[in-house]
Amino acid sequence: MDTAYVRYIVEYGWALEQTSTPFHMANFRFNPSENMQEPVRVPGEWNEPWHGDDLMFYFGWPIQSGNGTESDIEMSHQMMGVLGSFARGEPAVPTGVVWPETQPGMNAMIIDGPNDYTLDTDLRRRQMLLWEDLLYKYPSN
Repeated sequence: MDTAYVRYIVEYGWALEQTSTPFHMANFRFNPSENMQEPVRVPGEWNEPWHGDDLMFYFGWPIQSGNGTESDIEMSHQMMGVLGSFARGEPAVPTGVVWPETQPGMNAMIIDGPNDYTLDTDLRRRQMLLWEDLLYKYPSN
């Protein structure tokens, strides 16, 4: 996952950090129920949500489709609220955990489920150093 998505997000964050451009980052780790998965995924603790799974929650698909579990529906209500808070210019999560701009230090809001939000103050920085070193040493082109 790091090379496919996260590495570039973190690099982008580092660039914004150098220009003092404010931004917010989240790591959506809530696995949708099997009713919401297409195709149904192999179960296991190692299996994290797929890239883009958060979108169905931001736009209310568990509610509109009628397929969401109680947990899916609650997560969707909360994510729509989070999206609305950004539109109002006041990024917030339902639990009251403060979501500061991701600057300095690559902090990110970790979203594990309904009412389960924490702030990671050093999101994958150590892991990214490995990729930064390898990918700049051995470029693909």
